Amino acid sequence: MAELGIGLFVGFWLGGYFKLPPSAALVVAGLVALITYFLSCLIFPYRQCWWCGGDRRQYDGRENYRYKRTCWWCRGESDNRRIGARLMGRG
Repeated sequence: MAELGIGLFVGFWLGGYFKLPPSAALVVAGLVALITYFLSCLIFPYRQCWWCGGDRRQYDGRENYRYKRTCWWCRGESDNRRIGARLMGRG
């Protein structure tokens, strides 16, 4: 999600630099944000599962652990393709 924030910042900066009206600056910011997101999906197509974090162990705080059941979201794969990577057929 950092890519979207950086893209919006750069897009608004470009809109201000070229003295575009606010609606055009918003369009430019959105386009730059999408471009940076899809470029990051090309480079890094996978991310850890947001539910289990890619770890099948459950710790008690004293380095003791037990194995959890298979994650219902990633089905135990722990690496998910990002949405942009799925749209591009990458990964």
